[in-house]
Amino acid sequence: MSRLRGGVFDEMEFVMEVFVMGVRFASAAALERHCREIIKGYAAGGLVGDDHRLFFLSLILERHDTPHEKILPGLEGEIVGIRVRHNDGHEFYKSSKTNVNHLFVVYQSGLEIDFSWKKCCSGFKPEAVATAAMRRAVADQIIQYKRLRFVSSGGSVTSDGDGRALDWGSACVDHYPNTFAFLRNSFLANEG
Repeated sequence: MSRLRGGVFDEMEFVMEVFVMGVRFASAAALERHCREIIKGYAAGGLVGDDHRLFFLSLILERHDTPHEKILPGLEGEIVGIRVRHNDGHEFYKSSKTNVNHLFVVYQSGLEIDFSWKKCCSGFKPEAVATAAMRRAVADQIIQYKRLRFVSSGGSVTSDGDGRALDWGSACVDHYPNTFAFLRNSFLANEG
């Protein structure tokens, strides 16, 4: 609960109830705890039961910012379940992350599409959607510049920052002198 002190909020903790499948949760944190308890009840690689499958599909439909990318239009009838991956989920992302609980929508064809159940619980921020759109808008420019640097140097590129040798995979490109983050933040501050 937020407290008002001297006309100013001393903490910003707004508790809002959320609903999934018509079920009321006192807060997004309560919804997250509920999901975590469900997930803990399943072995890695297992499919959740029918009730939980319906719950997680509803969670996607009601609270995900792009549900059509997770529940593919026209293929709803081919969904066979929701798969739980605990610490083995990092293998699908080719990262070293452990202690994770990933969920995947599983289709008859064997296709598995991951979704962030935690973001569904907390809600997606409009700023994240704007940032993704901005990144897509400049993606071609970034790739073209990166290609130009590698081609014009015969494949031997060094960092402008510290002079280290870079390969294609480790070379990160950003705008300069105003970085992408600066441009994004300025735009959002001016346009809302």
